This record gives sequence, C-alpha cells and structure tokens, in this order.
Amino acid sequence: MIPVKMLTVEEIENTTFKKDTLKSGELCAWKWTDLNFETNISRITKTLYNPDNNMRNELTPPKTTASICDFDLDESVMNLILNHKKNQTTSKPMNKTLFTDYHDKNFVFAHDNGYPFIQKIY
Repeated sequence: MIPVKMLTVEEIENTTFKKDTLKSGELCAWKWTDLNFETNISRITKTLYNPDNNMRNELTPPKTTASICDFDLDESVMNLILNHKKNQTTSKPMNKTLFTDYHDKNFVFAHDNGYPFIQKIY
C-alpha cells in the first residue's frame, strides 16, 4: 500500500486560491473562527497588512467593503483544510514549548511559531 502524501500548507493554499479567487492577504488572515466546517462557508472580514515583510503584521479590513463576504468552499477544499487543522492541533503543544514567543492567535496558515504566513512570499 502506498502511503497517502500529506499536503503542504502551500499546496492547500494554492488549491483554495485557485478555486475561490481569494486575495493572498485575505487568505493569510484566515483564522479558524472564519471557517464553518458544517456548512462549508468561509467569512472574509480582514486582510493581513505587512509592509515590511517581517513577522510584525496587522489585521485590517479589506480595501473594499465588497470584499467583506461569506462564500461557499468546495467540500474537497474544506477536507484539505480540516486535515491541516488536525495536523496543526497535534503539533501546537510541542511548538508552544519550542518557541518562547509562540504567537497563539488561531491563524489557519501559520508558521510553527504561530505567526501567520506573509503574503509577499507568493
């Protein structure tokens, strides 16, 4: 039996990006509370602002009010994200002990130290 390949965060983000045309800052700002796994609906209310391309960032409203919305996510994408959540939940306790400055802010796409990925890497 061939083992199932675990998807990387980048592969999950790219799948979501292509399917639902989210802006990178909106995707990086996602928190687990923005996703409803029962209804497959995501809420966009913020974007990640990071002018200096470092770990310091700010969550701000999207540039236009039209960007604030709820939208359906494909069930296959939600399953990918749910698997990512399980992996993140499993590794979080260990990461909290490894990083004295662990940033526990509930980001969906975060580094091992809890800080969100920065959109400028895309």
